[in-house]
Amino acid sequence: MKKLFLMMTAALLAVSCSEKNEGEEIAPKIIIGTKSINADAEGGRYDFGYKIEGSYDGSSIYTDYDCDWITVDIGDSSIFLDIDPNPSEDARTATLSFGVNGSDAVFVLVVQKGKTPEPVNEEMFSIDVADITTNSANVSIAPVDGHNKTYLYSVVDKKSYELYGSQAYIEACIEQIDYLIELSVKYDPVPRTFGDFLLRNASVNPASSLNDDTEYYAVAFDLDVNKKYSGSITLKEFKTNKAAQSSNKFKLQMQGSVLSVATTNNDPYICDVLTKESWSEFNTPREVAQMFVSTMKSYGFLSMYIVSGSHSEDFASTLDHSGDYVAYAFGYSDDSQTGGITTEIEYIEFSYKASASSATITMRGRISLAGVRPMINGR
Repeated sequence: MKKLFLMMTAALLAVSCSEKNEGEEIAPKIIIGTKSINADAEGGRYDFGYKIEGSYDGSSIYTDYDCDWITVDIGDSSIFLDIDPNPSEDARTATLSFGVNGSDAVFVLVVQKGKTPEPVNEEMFSIDVADITTNSANVSIAPVDGHNKTYLYSVVDKKSYELYGSQAYIEACIEQIDYLIELSVKYDPVPRTFGDFLLRNASVNPASSLNDDTEYYAVAFDLDVNKKYSGSITLKEFKTNKAAQSSNKFKLQMQGSVLSVATTNNDPYICDVLTKESWSEFNTPREVAQMFVSTMKSYGFLSMYIVSGSHSEDFASTLDHSGDYVAYAFGYSDDSQTGGITTEIEYIEFSYKASASSATITMRGRISLAGVRPMINGR
């Protein structure tokens, strides 16, 4: 009976309260869809929903905040925050308050991350390049802060290095040393070791066999005999001088397997034949010429290919099968100070039939030296 009485009392009270509140206005209240925003350092637009409960007279929603890196835009059902990028590495915060007339304010905390610190690449070496000619330079290297680490030095054309990137270039250098050691084991009375390729302390290094009018990097990075390195790499950009130019012009003609070159003066030049497929592997004809020069220099054969005046040469050994080929000629001087490619690159494309030993020219062309910059190993 007591239980029933309590239940009836509660029911009567509920009816009494309901009747009392009927017709009374409920104070407006804004409901925000979030209590915090975590923004990236880059900033951007962020949004969250809201709604208003209670008796709302349509008056404006107010907002209050004390910072200049946030802009607030209030829509019909969403609030938008435009947050500027954070220029500091430190995080920053702001508190935004929102409300409507007669309501308590609600708060949203904005936390924006600091920008990522720039990677510190402490250069371990200072590099200076002097005495630059068309095909050589002197590179001076000194350790920074007097450290005593061993290091490797090299010169690479800028275009090739940028295809590698620093990490891949270091690994490529290590692989090249391993290859040279293998050759040394086979052919040298006293094989070279990995440490023989490394330098220590300040050094002056002559760079030779460079291509004229070409951008290079002088490179130094720490490396020990166990092939360990920090990854820090120092670069010094330089450009070789342009070769003294010649007014020589060429006219190329194929007769069977014989290439004939007519010239307008007796300045030195180089001519060669290769398959069209090989020709097409290079980005520009100038790269073909530079690859030829670099390869023949490395084997010590370049002087054998420099000719002057009108010249004919049988390329039967090169034209060993029927197909499409390219013959080309370019002026070249081997002067130690001003040498290099001295003319435009003249070329012809032709089809060759091995059984008949006949050649048919299909195209003539000339490439100016003002074209795309080459790279020595550019394939």
